[in-house]
Amino acid sequence: MKIHTKLVGFVVGALVVPFLLGMFYVRHFGKLYYQNQQGIFHLMIAEELAATLQAGVQQKFQQMLTWAAVSPLHSFAAKGTDPQFDMDAVRRMDLDWTASMQTNAGPGAVLSNPLSKYLRAFQRVNPEFAEMLMTDAHGRLIGATSPTTDYWQGDESWWKTAADLPAGNGEIPGLLFDESAGILAIDMVFPVHSFADPSEFLGVLKVSLHATRFLRRVAPRPWNKEIARDLVLPDGRVLAHINAGDAPAYSQIAQDVFQQLRTANGSWKTVELVPGTRSLAAAAPVHILKDFIPFGDEQDHLCELYVVVSRDLNKTMAPVQAMLRQLTLWEFATALLFAVLSYLLTTYWFARPIKKLRNASVSLVDYIKLSEQGRFEDTWASRQEARRKLSELETLRSRDELQDLSRDFIRMGEQMLSFLRRIEDKLHETKRK
Repeated sequence: MKIHTKLVGFVVGALVVPFLLGMFYVRHFGKLYYQNQQGIFHLMIAEELAATLQAGVQQKFQQMLTWAAVSPLHSFAAKGTDPQFDMDAVRRMDLDWTASMQTNAGPGAVLSNPLSKYLRAFQRVNPEFAEMLMTDAHGRLIGATSPTTDYWQGDESWWKTAADLPAGNGEIPGLLFDESAGILAIDMVFPVHSFADPSEFLGVLKVSLHATRFLRRVAPRPWNKEIARDLVLPDGRVLAHINAGDAPAYSQIAQDVFQQLRTANGSWKTVELVPGTRSLAAAAPVHILKDFIPFGDEQDHLCELYVVVSRDLNKTMAPVQAMLRQLTLWEFATALLFAVLSYLLTTYWFARPIKKLRNASVSLVDYIKLSEQGRFEDTWASRQEARRKLSELETLRSRDELQDLSRDFIRMGEQMLSFLRRIEDKLHETKRK
């Protein structure tokens, strides 16, 4: 291998190899860093949205608590309460309650009484309430916005909870499937007491927020619709797709996948929400209840929702992939530029001076061979060629060891030419004698 090739290879390696190692570091660790930052960003969106939804539910609860305290519900309850409580009559009423609610007489009159009209008027102003109803102090229905499945509510867990609360308080039982309204609802219950005597219990007000409608309205508008925001039940079913107008990519998250998200504990994951497609996702719990008070079957009582924020991993990493492609192009262009520059520089600084030294040494060797062979008729031209090659070395201006070497070589070559010339002259004189 020629020294020129070695020098070029060394310079290219010295310049390009560190650059390639740096590019590998950027491509590998930079990609991981960007993915981690995007994961943290998705987690922040999930946690912020969960906090917003929790605050929205609590704000609505406080509004209803204030309304229940200042509204004339206590007057309606006092008028509609029958002091005589006959459990047998209540059971008979419950037997044909669904059918009789459609009539205008008997139990059906509940829907047309002043209290029901008042509740429906309030519902029209607040359409996020799917259902509102009120009972007397014994649990008998005295007003409702729509037909209910039962007349007597006193055996319901939410009624018992509300009946035990002091005046001016309320409770959010949680996220429940409302059989009357046929939807998942956030129930709120409030005891109704007399204005004159706060210790006198008059009944219970129950309102059911349409969970999907209300939470969608409370959630801020998405600034990037490629980032999916979904409300997911603990069993993995999607309750609502927050990005209104977009078709959800999935309606159910596999239990094992959802378990990974739930146990991430303030972190993000890359999972397959849709089989075959990896997504970057993060989950944050939405606590409907401040303090969980269990009652009823756990499967019928869903106390918690999860905000799942996700985005297709390929789309998430698209910017960094585009940047890496550009860096790769620049990498090859820069490597090629370094190779060309290193070739030119080694040629100018090393290869050309060494080549001149080699040409000068070859010319001296050729001259010496002719002189040793006694071909004196050819030595003159060879000597002149050697002198010309030595004079070319004087043009080197590298200001380094090669320039010093060339000056030493010039002196050595001139002395050798002079010495050989004297030997030739003596040989010529000897032949003439």
